[in-house]
Amino acid sequence: MAVSPSLALTLARGRLLGYAEYGDPNGTPVVSFHGWPGSQAQTARYDDAAKAEGVRLIAPERPGIGLSDPRPGASLHTHIDDVALLLDALEIDSLGVLGVSGGGPYALAAAALLPDRVSRVALVSALAPGSMGETRLIRATGWLGMHARSLFRPGFGAAALFARFDPPHAVGLAFDTLPPCDKQIVADPFIRELSIADAQQAFLQGGRGLRDDAVSLLSDPEIDLSAIIAPVNLWHGDADTIVPIATGRRNEAQLRDVTATWLPGEGHYLVIPRAAEILRVFR
Repeated sequence: MAVSPSLALTLARGRLLGYAEYGDPNGTPVVSFHGWPGSQAQTARYDDAAKAEGVRLIAPERPGIGLSDPRPGASLHTHIDDVALLLDALEIDSLGVLGVSGGGPYALAAAALLPDRVSRVALVSALAPGSMGETRLIRATGWLGMHARSLFRPGFGAAALFARFDPPHAVGLAFDTLPPCDKQIVADPFIRELSIADAQQAFLQGGRGLRDDAVSLLSDPEIDLSAIIAPVNLWHGDADTIVPIATGRRNEAQLRDVTATWLPGEGHYLVIPRAAEILRVFR
């Protein structure tokens, strides 16, 4: 298991969409939407499980993140438009979608906007449209990005420099805030190594892309979750201190075909030890 090199698809007017692939190249295609902050490198955590379960993971990067060029007015809708073009280029007509943490709204948007292509959704420790403000870091970053850019730019710019040039320290500080159940998972040296690579990739272009992504997550995307026809499986732990379990329960209440797994004593990073179980639903 290692971070795959980023690929790039050229879109209209020369704009690039960065992505990578993991798992079984001949397996069931699944688009993996990374969290916030994050990049395609997060999906490397599930590479071995995807190979074992016969799943081909395709991990696109949102505008301004990794190799993806910035896109003025980026939103959940416009990113799904870009992902549809990527699927066309890869000649994929039917797929599943995986949304972890801040990738949850994008996975649900894909199911809503591409109903003829998305056959199943997996949500893990996930946000959803209408719940983004419940995560304090995204709420604060998105508010600054929309209303106080003069404050945001130097502050988040400094954070971007910190993450790019001293990623072990930046990742260590983030992990120090986690509950014991999550600290045990991220203590694995390989997971920490992947997290450092993810921080470097996410901030490759500085902080603007992550600022814009926070704004997209905070904005109302006007997506009717009850209209999603693809079956949804979700997993959420009650010890999650990043996305509260109440968000997962709200997701369950709004989706019409959903199987929820509630996990006592488990936290935000439960996707790592449970990757095989989660990816198995796509077989």
